[in-house]
Amino acid sequence: MMKNLRSFATLLLCAICGLASAQDTYTKITSTDDLESGAKYLIVYEGDEAVAFDGSLTSLDAVSNNKSVTISNNTITTASTDGDYSFTITESDGSYTIQSASGYYIGQTSNANKLLSSTSTVYTNTITFTDGNVNIVASGGPYLRYNSASNQTRFRYYKSSSYTGQQAIALYKIKTGDDSKTDVTLAWSETSVSYDSQSSEAFVAPTLTAKDDEGTDILSELAITYTSSEESVATVAEDGTVTIVGEGTTTIKAASAADDSYNAASASYTLTVYNPHATTTAFAYSTSKVAIGSTIDTNTATTVDYSGTELTDYTITYTSSDESIATVDANGVVTGVAEGEATITATYAGDDNYNASSATMTVTVYGVTYYKKATTITSGKKYIIAAISEDDETSALVMYPLSSTKTYGYLSAGTKTITDDQIGIENTYDDAFTITYDEDEDAYTIMDPNSRYMYIGYNSKKSAYFTSFNAGESPESGQYWSIEIADDGTATITNDLASSWIQYSTSYSSYGCYDSQSGITPCLWEEVTVETSTISFTASNKGNDADNKIYVATYVAPFDIDIAALTEAGVTAYALSVDGSSVTYTEIKENIPAGTALVVSAGEEGDYTVTSTTEEVTGTIETALQAGDGSTTVGDGKTIYTLQRGSESKKLGWYLKTSGSVIAANKCYLVIESSDGVKDNFLGFDTTTGISSIAAEAGAQNGTMYNVAGQIVDQNYKGIVIIGGKKYLNK
Repeated sequence: MMKNLRSFATLLLCAICGLASAQDTYTKITSTDDLESGAKYLIVYEGDEAVAFDGSLTSLDAVSNNKSVTISNNTITTASTDGDYSFTITESDGSYTIQSASGYYIGQTSNANKLLSSTSTVYTNTITFTDGNVNIVASGGPYLRYNSASNQTRFRYYKSSSYTGQQAIALYKIKTGDDSKTDVTLAWSETSVSYDSQSSEAFVAPTLTAKDDEGTDILSELAITYTSSEESVATVAEDGTVTIVGEGTTTIKAASAADDSYNAASASYTLTVYNPHATTTAFAYSTSKVAIGSTIDTNTATTVDYSGTELTDYTITYTSSDESIATVDANGVVTGVAEGEATITATYAGDDNYNASSATMTVTVYGVTYYKKATTITSGKKYIIAAISEDDETSALVMYPLSSTKTYGYLSAGTKTITDDQIGIENTYDDAFTITYDEDEDAYTIMDPNSRYMYIGYNSKKSAYFTSFNAGESPESGQYWSIEIADDGTATITNDLASSWIQYSTSYSSYGCYDSQSGITPCLWEEVTVETSTISFTASNKGNDADNKIYVATYVAPFDIDIAALTEAGVTAYALSVDGSSVTYTEIKENIPAGTALVVSAGEEGDYTVTSTTEEVTGTIETALQAGDGSTTVGDGKTIYTLQRGSESKKLGWYLKTSGSVIAANKCYLVIESSDGVKDNFLGFDTTTGISSIAAEAGAQNGTMYNVAGQIVDQNYKGIVIIGGKKYLNK
């Protein structure tokens, strides 16, 4: 009643003095519970000189987009003469739209330092509160903040990685009550309560109080309505009785509507219903990426109890939905196998005290293309342009092409690690430039991944060439380049007209084209191609025991072989040496040069993949085994053996080739100087000792007969036979 009399007296005095003016009062809010959809708000920087975001502007992303305000007791009062510089905040599917008084929605769709505004595009934001400040985050990730720098005073979105360098802001909501009525303060005795869902005791809610502006209890005079934000957790009856339904968190709200005497008011508290036996298993991130052959060991799962405290002495098991894409070991370490996606599941089985729980993580496995320094240029080939950091020789500064929407500008750079003199680029990105030699121009064109030719534009105002790049659809004058590769691998890539060359500027952390040494001269990096081949193994008898199988073959390396990949595939390679009456097999444990003749073995029948190495292979492998070229003919006083299976016995061995036989191209053969003391056939392969005797048996020197397949025959055999290394016709 006293307030009503004071308000009436004030209005009467203003009317008499002719000073009546409309005023809006805004009060600070510090909780999402205080957000009212559709209400007006001031976005405020509460510094020594407080300012509010000026919502009356039509150009909102501008320096000095603010108005001075006075804050008193968390209240700002504006007059009609100030104009309306508020923002209307409206809830929309869990997010919020923010519209200026001038009719513009604000937001930012990318994580960048910029504020977008539109009368037609409706941008969304999330709103939370921390320590009395409001966090307004746009859909692209940046935060709305206030830049207090003297030459940049403005409200703007700042990217999430650097927004903390700007000033925090606060939110003030317009007061809509009637000054002729009494204000009401509703309050719960507690603002956050928890309840054990397994408890035998009934839930006891906090106590609600209602007081007028003089502190008088007026609860009995108000019509209170109660709501629960999550009725799957708890419901509220008309009289305020709370019934627990399930586990989770809900907000219990009490509200009184405005009536003839009192303004509207509300208050709420958070109710958490928990199960003391419940657990939550979670990965740090719900998604991860890993290259083929690489691992993720930093995103393993943890299990916590209902309060968020990690359990002790617990075990998590891991599984992969597709082990052909990604595998996971007992410790949660994920290994990429092939390009694609797989779901990794972490499961806590539970025990007598805690319930089971699980979590999933989606892993994207990507391939990597490797590049090495180019020493020459192949016309039409793709190259990465990258300088080596002056501070770290293992860091490459890769030049990125212009985006498809830009036609000019400096080229940004990304840092990649140089490993074994190679740069790995994720296959989902295309950062390579196609360099093609033009005979007519005696120069090169450089085409970006968007099929546009790189060139340098001419600045007519300054009568000089730009230091930035342009991208055009077809090669024209000025789009040709000369390229010289130095002994250290650096490539001077010079624009023929501008006489300037591509360099990485350490001052601007980007690539430009300069007519003097202004940065780091880059290198050209060419793609490292990986070749594959297949070795097929079939079962052969080892010796005379048909049940004892062996899987051995000869193979000529078609390219430099990666010995580690070969071993991982399950194949062992051997070099041969012949010494008197024995042949020795020595396992090869280094990368194998192309063209090397090999004996290879596997553990079982099947096809095995051989992979080329991306490393430089020098030298040769010392071996007595040779590779045919299609013209090698048996004879000339030499005895030649090839590895094959007997036609009947299936016994694997080295069988004597008859004089005049031609060794096919890439067919391996063993040369032994002619001697009567050499067997006509022998196995010559023993993985235990690596040594087998090739000395002839006594019978071989006393007329033992073999057919051309190397099988011992008697005098009744009709056809060509071999005795003592010579062929005869036995009739």
